[in-house]
Parts: sequence; structure tokens; C-alpha cells
Amino acid sequence: MRLTTTCSTTSKPMDDFGLTPKQDAILVFESLGFKLIKLNGKIPLTPAWEKLTKSEIPLDWTRNYGVALNAETLVIDVDAKSGGVESYKKLLNDLEIPDTAAFNTLAVNSGNKGLHVYLRKPKALSTKYKDKAYPGIEFRSEGMQMVGSYSIHPDTKKVY
Repeated sequence: MRLTTTCSTTSKPMDDFGLTPKQDAILVFESLGFKLIKLNGKIPLTPAWEKLTKSEIPLDWTRNYGVALNAETLVIDVDAKSGGVESYKKLLNDLEIPDTAAFNTLAVNSGNKGLHVYLRKPKALSTKYKDKAYPGIEFRSEGMQMVGSYSIHPDTKKVY
């Protein structure tokens, strides 16, 4: 069981190891082998971030960070404002995947009431960025990045 307390200097919630939720998320992404990059809003701060060989986020990083995607990762980026929720349900139905499947993988709420669903894929499997059959969904993989958990959405100012 995880216990939550509050840091006396920042008033932010902390877990029983003294980590904030953002620090927990950073450690989870790094433990899964993802490189993490510094962002300004949603934009990478490091030129040629795709060529980094290791994560550049220190555990005490307070600004936004991105999760650099590799060839074995597919993220289904569901944009709730553009019909993505309905398209996601259709995608699951079309692929005969139960809608509870998101509970068996890493899924992150986005800052605009959407969802980022992280999946493993064969390295050689190519993917489309968008498919007209699924408006409001982007399929993201190698050479792309996702804004990390507990970052702040630059438009809505809500937490991912």
C-alpha cells in the first residue's frame, strides 16, 4: 500500500519514499527503458533530441518532460475534443479488444481530457500517424515524443 504525505517545503503530495507523483512517473518511464527529454510546453528544448543516448531529466526536474518513443513502442494518442474517445472505442471494437485492455498497459491521462495508451509493437511493424477511420486519434512511434505524466498542458494548464 502506498502512503501519501505532503512535502513541507513545496506542499506537493509525496509517496512513502519521499517522491512526488512526477518523480514516481519519471522513474517508471526510465525503468521501462524510455529516454526522457526536457520540454518547453510540448516542444523539445534539446536540438536533435532523437539522437540522445540516455535520459536527460534529473529527478528534481520541475518543468515539462517528454517521453522519446522507440521503434518498439506504439502510443495511441486519444484527443477527446476531436472525437477521439468514440474513435478509440471503435478501434477497440474493430480489433476485437475488450475496452478493459487499457488497464493491462501503461495509460496516461492527457492535459486535454484525452488518453495516451502505450503499447509494445514489433520493431519492423510500420504504423500510420493518422487514419481517417479513427478521427481524433494519432498513432505515435519512433522519432516522436509524448508529454510526460504530471507535466502541465500548455493550453489548458491542466496536469497530464
